[in-house]
Amino acid sequence: MLADLARDEFKGYFDIITSIATFEHVLDLRGAFSACLNALSSEGALIFEIPLMSDTRDNKEWLEGSYEHIYYPTIQGIETLLGDFPGYFFTGFESDIRYSSTYIGAVASNPETFARIEYLFKNMRQENPAGLNREESNVNVAYHVVHSFRPSPERILALPSLIDKAFSVRLITHLMQLWYADSTAAANAEWYKMQASNWKNSFDNLHAVYSKQTQCASAPAESKKIR
Repeated sequence: MLADLARDEFKGYFDIITSIATFEHVLDLRGAFSACLNALSSEGALIFEIPLMSDTRDNKEWLEGSYEHIYYPTIQGIETLLGDFPGYFFTGFESDIRYSSTYIGAVASNPETFARIEYLFKNMRQENPAGLNREESNVNVAYHVVHSFRPSPERILALPSLIDKAFSVRLITHLMQLWYADSTAAANAEWYKMQASNWKNSFDNLHAVYSKQTQCASAPAESKKIR
């Protein structure tokens, strides 16, 4: 909780603080950033995502569908705000989330930590994961496929590495939902019949794996010992 981060006992305590879809809900945006930065260790980093008023995309969905949000900053507004914290480096970019835009950013005071973040952000945004090592590819696929759902043949082929590294039922469920929605939409278009079939087969296979994992996770301890 942001209020807790302002307590003295948490000053310089955290190596990583993430704020995903949080800052737009708080009354004191500057205070929220300040609390997070004060709670970072000397080599720590703040990584955040916040809805954005885009200069290039339609902002209708934000303005007409998320009335609980207090702030909708612009890129200039975010960068001006972060520039008011001396001794910190920051970077960020506008991210397409299909129906609108968000701003994904990072802040750090340590030059080496910041250089590492810039390196990962660069690999994350690269259009094709070809030529990236496993760690870089995982970050790239996590952003393009899991976050933004922009699958491509190259990204799909690189997906098993990410699943192997960060497997969770939530991740698999999310991918299943996205793939099923895509296959359903494709099935309604005559010229996408083959793609729909491929996606449906992928969904069925993934569903089988998910069901097996769920059964194993929920099996009684005794039955696990027998196996």
